[in-house]
Amino acid sequence: MGYNTTYTLRTYDSDKDIIEISDDASEDEFEWLKYAIDDDGEWRVISKFWHDHETDMRKLSIKYPDIVFELYGEEEMHGDIWIKYFKNGKMQSCHAKITFDEFDEKKLR
Repeated sequence: MGYNTTYTLRTYDSDKDIIEISDDASEDEFEWLKYAIDDDGEWRVISKFWHDHETDMRKLSIKYPDIVFELYGEEEMHGDIWIKYFKNGKMQSCHAKITFDEFDEKKLR
């Protein structure tokens, strides 16, 4: 069992976009990259089965060592939002921090 995650992949600080990379990437090794590009050129997929996204993205980033990839994930559970950056086989993981204002009686309406 699992729950759905919405993934969006972009290049960060690069002249190449996901369509160019997808066209250039090997069919065998990066098949997952090919099937989720929409008409606007965005790479977007909703899945509960991409458990190997970190491994896949590390491999892709090794193939394109000068490109920073930004993988945005928003999971079904409220507030479970993250961005993972990949460059040359390395990853930085950033999780959303949700904060709330403190109670202020003057703001009651």
